[in-house]
Amino acid sequence: MSSLKVLRAMNLFLSALAGTIATLTLTSWTFPTAGSGGELGQLAAITGATVGGVTGLLSIAHLVLVFRLGHGRGRMLQTGVALCLILTFPVGTFYAAYALWVCWANPETRRHLAGAPRGVVFSRP
Repeated sequence: MSSLKVLRAMNLFLSALAGTIATLTLTSWTFPTAGSGGELGQLAAITGATVGGVTGLLSIAHLVLVFRLGHGRGRMLQTGVALCLILTFPVGTFYAAYALWVCWANPETRRHLAGAPRGVVFSRP
């Protein structure tokens, strides 16, 4: 299995994980506490909406990366997502190090991500 396929599989897994976290956060923090009148309830609702929104956007970014990396694009988005997750030790750190290596140091994927024409799907001969 090539490094790019492994990275795409990791992005798909992390997209599902972030989407699940976003859904659980919204359903457990935001929706139940949004109607309560106290300051603590409002703070919990705002915190839940913020955490749910950020992890939801992260889930979408990972899903976009699955498709863009297959078409030879998405190196800068992958770099940005990897740098955002590099401090989330241990899983995010290992993911970020691998993603940065695949995008910038691996010769096979560097060629693929550097100049593939649009519409060409990555396949191994």
